[in-house]
Amino acid sequence: MTVTFLSGSAFEPLQEAVFKRAGTVAGNQPESVVFLEANDYRQPAIADEWAAVNDPLRLRVTDFDDLVCEYYERLGGPGTRLNTTLRRQLIGRALREVTDEAHFAEAQAYNRDVRELLSELAGAGYDDTAEIWSFVDDHLSDRTASVVGRTAESFATLRTACASESYTISDAYQAVLSSETEVEKLVEAEVIVVSNYTTLSQNETALLQRLAESTEVLIALPLTATPETDDPPSESLIGANAYTSDAVETYRSLADQCVHVSAESGGDGHGSELAVAAGQIFTRTPAAGENDTPPSGLHWRTSPTPIREARQVARRVRRQLADGADPEDVLVVVPELLSYRDQLAETFDEVGVHVANVGRPPIQQTQVGRAALTLVDCCLSDPTQQDVAVLSSSPAVTLGDDSETVNTTTILSLIDRLPTTDLDRLQQELDDDPTTAIDHFREDIETVSSASREKTIDALRELFDAVELESNAEQLADSGEGIELTAQRRLNASLTPSRR
Repeated sequence: MTVTFLSGSAFEPLQEAVFKRAGTVAGNQPESVVFLEANDYRQPAIADEWAAVNDPLRLRVTDFDDLVCEYYERLGGPGTRLNTTLRRQLIGRALREVTDEAHFAEAQAYNRDVRELLSELAGAGYDDTAEIWSFVDDHLSDRTASVVGRTAESFATLRTACASESYTISDAYQAVLSSETEVEKLVEAEVIVVSNYTTLSQNETALLQRLAESTEVLIALPLTATPETDDPPSESLIGANAYTSDAVETYRSLADQCVHVSAESGGDGHGSELAVAAGQIFTRTPAAGENDTPPSGLHWRTSPTPIREARQVARRVRRQLADGADPEDVLVVVPELLSYRDQLAETFDEVGVHVANVGRPPIQQTQVGRAALTLVDCCLSDPTQQDVAVLSSSPAVTLGDDSETVNTTTILSLIDRLPTTDLDRLQQELDDDPTTAIDHFREDIETVSSASREKTIDALRELFDAVELESNAEQLADSGEGIELTAQRRLNASLTPSRR
């Protein structure tokens, strides 16, 4: 069957071209066109825009995951898909086990990040915990790999115990892609449209390849206009477009025809100038790059991951020291210190390079600083459910008698279910101990909010004492997070009136 890849720098002309082609090729049967839209928020709008020019019954708007689940149930019969809320709760419980077993003291603070990472790994085909361990060992620092691998193991165990009859998206892809049943027997649509997928997982790529064998496929991808895109249909994959390079390579390899949709085709011609101007914002100004000749004494090196970058720098420093360089003459400047700090410390230790000093990051990039800013925000406006969730997950804050009084996992699961962000409604769902702790916290917040101008600083200090900010910073320092104690001292200094 024919695969057509349409791209362009103007969204409306591109969508009009897709609608026109799909409407011409597909018949008049219900759902003869299946529109796979990556942006969930755009799906209702696409259905409305199609209905303005075509029979609305001919179109079905969905995404890859929903489609593969439909095929999965056609193969094996009706089933129950593991819902998002239960999955979030199980991963939260798995993270608690990681914390309890001392794998990572702040695991709960990374609940959302770990969920997304596990989803990405599943999409890339890493379904088995052994495969996940192998991947994270190669790409992450030892500490982070331990957290992710152990969480994946705990999640798999909990899922077997709590939701053994449910299936995941990964299960659905694996069953459909490995099935001997031909995909054309599952596909009832005459045209499949793939829209706005700037990246594709391995599972999505494999499914698209199977669909392309038996069904007419239209692929639509808006690309940012740049001065280098003067020769359609091959937009230059620089600037913002570089992000789509892997997906575009896949689309072009599948396509029988690549079509450039001109921006001018949708209106008065001004759209092209505006699109180019927007593209320039996201396009790097030509400067020293990998293909340029660097100045004498300057060397460019790139690495695919932060951990490999850290290892490359560590080996370079070790060679310099072995060649007789004075340690005082070697300086490593680190952007985004917090994101690199653990990896740098572990990597330099592995190669036997002793680091004399580490620059201090901005206070807002520390646990203490973020907690302090959140507390101040609560004083300026009423605290919300999300504020309580953030503070309860912070190792720099204690709400109640101890860190378990207000449990982050419980709060996050409630926030997902509650139809409102009102904090009173959240407290109605909690037990007595966390409710009392939150009441005391709100009273402390109100004390600061109502304090006179002369008393505000003292009230704020009392609030920080109430949540044990300083004592928690000292505990973090004892566990190797000395940067937090430094942040606490800087915070104390900022609350001390200057004397002249």
